[in-house]
Amino acid sequence: MFKWKWLNSLRKSEQNESIIANEVFQRNIQYISVLSIFCIPINIFHIFLFYFNLNPQRDVEYLWRMGIILSHLILMIFFLMIAGFFFYFKRTGRPGKLFMQSLLYLVFVVAIVFAVSITTIDQLVTSAINPFLFVCIFIPMTILIRPVYSFSLFIIAYILFYFALGLTQTNTDVLLSNRVNGFSFVGVGLFLTLLMWNNAIRRYNQDRIIEKQREDLKNKNETLSVIAENLAIANATKDRFFSIIGHDLRGSFNGVLGFSELIELEYKEGSTKNLLEYIGFINSSARQAFLLLENLLLWANSQKGNLVYEPTEFSINNIILNIFSLLKLTAKTKKVSLILEANQDYIVFLDEKMIETIFRNLISNAIKFTNEDGEIKVSISKNENSIFISVKDNGIGMSPETIEKLFDVQTNISTKGTRGEKGSGLGLVLCKEFIEQNRGSIKVESVPNRGSNFIVSFPIQKS
Repeated sequence: MFKWKWLNSLRKSEQNESIIANEVFQRNIQYISVLSIFCIPINIFHIFLFYFNLNPQRDVEYLWRMGIILSHLILMIFFLMIAGFFFYFKRTGRPGKLFMQSLLYLVFVVAIVFAVSITTIDQLVTSAINPFLFVCIFIPMTILIRPVYSFSLFIIAYILFYFALGLTQTNTDVLLSNRVNGFSFVGVGLFLTLLMWNNAIRRYNQDRIIEKQREDLKNKNETLSVIAENLAIANATKDRFFSIIGHDLRGSFNGVLGFSELIELEYKEGSTKNLLEYIGFINSSARQAFLLLENLLLWANSQKGNLVYEPTEFSINNIILNIFSLLKLTAKTKKVSLILEANQDYIVFLDEKMIETIFRNLISNAIKFTNEDGEIKVSISKNENSIFISVKDNGIGMSPETIEKLFDVQTNISTKGTRGEKGSGLGLVLCKEFIEQNRGSIKVESVPNRGSNFIVSFPIQKS
């Protein structure tokens, strides 16, 4: 099992290739950028330290020190260039991934060549091969390269090390020992390369799995939140539905029954004094019950998704006049004037039934909240893109807090009219739904004790 886990990080797969192209690449960029910053002051320290200890009288030591100075100077210039390239890439994304990937391999090669050159120069005065050991250990831990490539590079590095060492080390025993030790260091470097590569690929794979699980969990939480919100709305809808049936609709029929009983009583007593007044109240209660029942049926169908948007061409002026005719008795009872302001006959391409429901509810509401001798004005106008219909009254108005709750079934609360008229609070919720289905919008302007203005707009559409 252990063997197969190691082989998985070496196999080519879409997941591994994606990790190499993204996470491994970004990790190498970050590490090399930091390495460049740290190496430059180390190079400067070596250059100054060896420069101030130059002794031209001692040829071998002078050659050794000059070799160290030149090697560190070249490496410092190289790292300055690398740091510049890498920081420019991190800020701009140029000159491109392929070029930057080539630079990563170049850093690996230059580090090995530098280690071999310093070790070779050191053989002039010492038998130590610490620079080569340091690079064999440090580079695999800094730069992640595919093991197959690093294996080739380390073999080339050892061949270079093997022959270069013989140029300056004259002691055959030391030379043999160093070559053997160098081979061991290369083996350690290869092992570290394989270890670091395997750990990185496995860790990045696990990170991706964790990130995917986190994203899935987030999506599930969002889905659950939506479901919970929908359940809350459904629950509020159900409560409102039963409240309307149990209270508002029942109240309307109680009014019809009560006044019909009074008519029966007066008729038996032979009196007709209040007959017309009672009949008016019955008519008003019956109309309220009808409007409420109509809204309930439309709302129920809307919640079930049974209402189909069916646009046709019709006159919006005629719709408003028909609603005026339907509600004239209710308006007359409160001595409320119904006025239509339109400079032409406006033809629209919308769902006629929905539009009728929208303005029947808006005008009915305006009558409900307008005092006696009040006025309700319906104005129609348009521009190049939209048609506007406003329903304005000079009634009791609303506060900003009330306006915020008008179109929400969960927070909308029915308010009694100026004569104590009851309502369900459902009409405006239905209006907003129907307006949105016709791609329109509604805006409310209101000042307490001065009146309200409901402005509905629809985009002009052609049949």
